[in-house]
Amino acid sequence: MKRAEVHFAAWIKTLEKVFPYSDAITREHLRFSVEGDELILRLRGQPFVVKYLKPVRDAEPVPLEFKPHPVLYLADRFSAEKAEEMRAAHRPFVDLRGNAFISIPGVYLFVAGRHAKADVSEGLLPGTTGKLFKKSGIQLIGLLLTDPNLDDDPDHAWLNRSVRDLADKAGLSLGSVSELLAEMKAREFMVADGRTKRLINRRKLFDAWVHAYAEFRLRRKRQCFTADSIGWWENRHPSKEGFRWGGEPGAAILTGRFLRPGKLTLYADQPLYDLVVDANLHTATGDWTVEILEPLPGFADGPDPNCVHPLLVYADLIATGDNRNAEAARRIYADHLRRTIESA
Repeated sequence: MKRAEVHFAAWIKTLEKVFPYSDAITREHLRFSVEGDELILRLRGQPFVVKYLKPVRDAEPVPLEFKPHPVLYLADRFSAEKAEEMRAAHRPFVDLRGNAFISIPGVYLFVAGRHAKADVSEGLLPGTTGKLFKKSGIQLIGLLLTDPNLDDDPDHAWLNRSVRDLADKAGLSLGSVSELLAEMKAREFMVADGRTKRLINRRKLFDAWVHAYAEFRLRRKRQCFTADSIGWWENRHPSKEGFRWGGEPGAAILTGRFLRPGKLTLYADQPLYDLVVDANLHTATGDWTVEILEPLPGFADGPDPNCVHPLLVYADLIATGDNRNAEAARRIYADHLRRTIESA
């Protein structure tokens, strides 16, 4: 049995046990199948992609997902507040306490506030996945996917440079890079044709990287602020002031102002004292309006000098979990990322 199918078996058993059945949905209505790398649940004919969600704090967003069917999250626990947030965003879920939100034709189910955890089997969370989607792997994969020579001039791409050159560029140790390349090969994300290495299964690699980055960015060093207004963002000169836009302002730039920013994300490797004073920013202890993050080493420049590479802008949008950013993310993927991601 494939490793994924072992986890799917645990997910199925758990869902059948914790699902809050009603007259409208009984156990007989739950139909499971494995399609490719996804577990599909059909409820009264409506298909959902089942995704296990690691525990999240109330203040942490649940990243956006682009799947062929709506995603139904199997979660450890959602508080009443988080459950309401998911319901308002029309994002289906079932947690191990029996809380749930599902809305399909003829059925509207919303349960929140249950606290007693069901006695469920182990194996819901996939086991160790190595380092590929941890900090060092996130840095390396980001460098490789943003390399303009990746397909246009493979012999000069970073993937085919020496391990020492790649380590220096990514800000990693020689040992870490060697381990990561070996893991990429073992997990079928890289093949070697003679002396030339190539990235393969890129869409799977890309999706995993984007969601790993969404989790990673919450743990990395960043400054969060509140602001009375953010209309000033278009009057700043990032390339001259030592920062670049990411997230929503980066998306606004890359999509020709399709998206109107509600929050600002900046990447800077130096303090932005003047901007903080000019914009009258105040340190945030809860919800924020402006965030400043340290850039990842080795990322190539994007098409606009005022914002980070589209890969990072896209990942920022996905990390927000905000449905209003979904279309902007799709446009950025189509215009700036698809050619690279879907070429192998």
